[in-house]
Amino acid sequence: MSSATFYGINTVVAETNIWLVEGSRHICITYHYEPNSGHLEYAACIHRRTLSHIDREGFKHYYDPTIDIMSGCEETTNRRFDIRPVIFESKPRMSYDEIITEIRREMCHGAGVKGPRVNPSKSEPNDFESWTSGSDYLSDIAEELEFQPEPYATIEANMTPLWLAESYTGINLTRYISEETVENYMGIKMPIVREYFMAFRNIVSNTHGPSIRFGATISRHPADEVLSEKEVEGHYRTAEDRMSRCPVAFTVPNDFYSEFQVQWTDEAIHYEDVMYAILDKINSRPGGRFLIRGSRWA
Repeated sequence: MSSATFYGINTVVAETNIWLVEGSRHICITYHYEPNSGHLEYAACIHRRTLSHIDREGFKHYYDPTIDIMSGCEETTNRRFDIRPVIFESKPRMSYDEIITEIRREMCHGAGVKGPRVNPSKSEPNDFESWTSGSDYLSDIAEELEFQPEPYATIEANMTPLWLAESYTGINLTRYISEETVENYMGIKMPIVREYFMAFRNIVSNTHGPSIRFGATISRHPADEVLSEKEVEGHYRTAEDRMSRCPVAFTVPNDFYSEFQVQWTDEAIHYEDVMYAILDKINSRPGGRFLIRGSRWA
């Protein structure tokens, strides 16, 4: 016999270490949701599985994470939830599926897997990603190691005009917050983060094949500071303006395009892997400078 449930006045929906499977990713999430107000807090950890083989039908098979890997991801998720959860006001009285969808939307298009540090005196030493193959929406040690040089060849943006492209997406915006590093800031050594704001289009052309065109801006500030909505909007506008007036364009390897081809359409649920490719390009730092804009178009 099934029972009907409903939200009461003080209902709280919370889960610890639930796992989602999305393609090559296993995602661990801990969250707290208050249905009547829409208040939502969460933290997450993403493990990217290693490709095992591709069968004759072209389907990809991955190695499942070990018990140690899952345990480490869960520990990292809970530590983040205790120290620096993502906190925002979502829609009230969401269903279970809507809660999970809202968390994934925020992970892909908003704050990522963790929020700003609540107590700067606390630390997150030896995040589990530092020694697994996992990768997060936000930068952790493992992601910095995971970024191996890819044959992302820079091309002249004006050589890929949209009217000659086979297909292209609309303008997409994304944001990425780096892990903390101790640096000199206004004459004082302190934990610093970099927030990357990117505007991009994904293009497929007869001349260059699959490529990405983008503009970006970077905000470097103390780890315990949070950018205002006005500052965030300003960074996005600057990134979009650079993509329109002085973009960077580069091709991606065919195997990368084959695996993430859906992200070259406007129907994509997220553009995380494209974001990683753009970050890799930005941090290639030709001439020692972050590659956040190209030559201005005439």
